[in-house]
Amino acid sequence: MSEKKDYYEILSVHRDANSVEIKKAYRKIALENHPDRNPGNTEAEAKFKEASEAYDVLSNEEKRATYDRYGHEGLNGMGGGGFGGFDFGDVGDIFEQFFGGGNSRRSRTQPGHDLKFRLELTFQEAAWGCKKTISVNKHEVCHSCNGLGVKDPNKDLKICSYCGGKGQINQGGGFFVIRQTCPACHGKGKQVINPCKECRGEGLTTIKKDVEITIPAGIDDSNRLKVSGEGEPSMDGGENGDLYIFVSVKPHPHYEREDYDLYGTYEISYLDAIIGTKLSLDGIKKDEKIELNIPAGTQTDTILKFRNKGIQNLYNKNRGTLHIKIVVKVPKKISKKERELLLELKKIQEDNKNSKENSFFNKFKKIFN
Repeated sequence: MSEKKDYYEILSVHRDANSVEIKKAYRKIALENHPDRNPGNTEAEAKFKEASEAYDVLSNEEKRATYDRYGHEGLNGMGGGGFGGFDFGDVGDIFEQFFGGGNSRRSRTQPGHDLKFRLELTFQEAAWGCKKTISVNKHEVCHSCNGLGVKDPNKDLKICSYCGGKGQINQGGGFFVIRQTCPACHGKGKQVINPCKECRGEGLTTIKKDVEITIPAGIDDSNRLKVSGEGEPSMDGGENGDLYIFVSVKPHPHYEREDYDLYGTYEISYLDAIIGTKLSLDGIKKDEKIELNIPAGTQTDTILKFRNKGIQNLYNKNRGTLHIKIVVKVPKKISKKERELLLELKKIQEDNKNSKENSFFNKFKKIFN
């Protein structure tokens, strides 16, 4: 038995192709190889059936996910996790066929596909929230034909010759017969003979839509926002898909973020570290000032903490903690005057030390005299 060809290869689409791309690729092959256009051509008929089988799988989210994971064997129940390789919907159709279900078929509307959009924010925009308007390329139902693909359904459609207008075909024989959606008309029972000029029979047109989104305060890099109903329209009357915003945040020039806390480094001179000082630096909020009280004798790598000066929490109004690490900067070169002053300071320290040592020694001697 020959090995089955890859469904993506049959339709000549990439593995990440969306539903519209898959439909266009199938439509092209189906139109070129349709039995009505190629009477008696067995090769064209084989290509039509091959493409129809590929489209039947790739246009169905569940079947496509199973195929992507397990390949053809998954669709045959050899690892796909199904029941004998058959869709329970197909089993339901079998029961309908045997027990008087006729040609009725349960209505299953599928939501439109989701869209993705990457949005870059400044550090301040992410920290305090903002409103953004983004432009999204998407599809919408053709206004000219209301998504039907034709202007006049009574004139521009014909009964599907592949399924005889039933919208379904039977696979198998004998007792066990599986009813499937007709690959030629996709279950509609009719085929387009005079397509809408606006959408070329697709029922969809491409637009660029402006969408306003609200960025909540405290959002972080790699977080995701969901805008309901702003994805692709459904092809069968279901709900629109959703739009997912993937956020990336530009770094701050002075602070690094960890959850809702901020970490920064501030350099002070060795003289400020010795005698102490008061400094002011900018916070992350507009016009916010952080007052640093550097006590005398501050050592390098000392951490000063400022509560409620970090990033606002996504779920409440609380802010994280700002951590400032103090680094004492020692100059590599000093002027002659500075050297003279430092030598004088050193002499004073040594004199004080000797004075204290002598004082202690004299007191110690008196104890034993």
